[in-house]
Amino acid sequence: MRADLFMNTLPGKSVARGVSTIAIAGCALSLSVHVLALIGVYSKSIVNFGRGLFIGVFPVFFLAVLAQERLLSKFTFRDRMFRMFNPKFAHKVTWKLLLGQAPKWLRAVLMALFVNALAQFALFAYQIIRSGSPSQSAQLRIDSAYAAVFYAAAATILASYARTESALDPDEL
Repeated sequence: MRADLFMNTLPGKSVARGVSTIAIAGCALSLSVHVLALIGVYSKSIVNFGRGLFIGVFPVFFLAVLAQERLLSKFTFRDRMFRMFNPKFAHKVTWKLLLGQAPKWLRAVLMALFVNALAQFALFAYQIIRSGSPSQSAQLRIDSAYAAVFYAAAATILASYARTESALDPDEL
């Protein structure tokens, strides 16, 4: 009973569309900070703006987690664990349930940003190993790369939620 009460308090689809748009804007702004860091433009105001964008991910992503809970509402905890961590089902759960209704271009952007974030992490780790401490530009690059990924992930989940008619049953996978 209490779980049903929680599920009924989740944001509506119009709220999800609006927050998805905000998340896309946050992603674009994070990418602009990332590009500035890549070309070597660095100032205190850009760093502060990048930090603000990084902090702004949290409320947007919280709503995406609520939408994810709604999309997975028909799955028990045991079923979620079995399907999400089983290589045979994990791809289907992620792409079909969580991201399946999102626009293809948004899913492609998410994947590209994810690969970029992994590459930035590798470069960041290499710089720490080589010199002992990262440069401020490297710190800004990795922060903005991860902020962009989280904004894109939130936008993708929220867009998928907004386009979904009803949550899928476990048997429909």
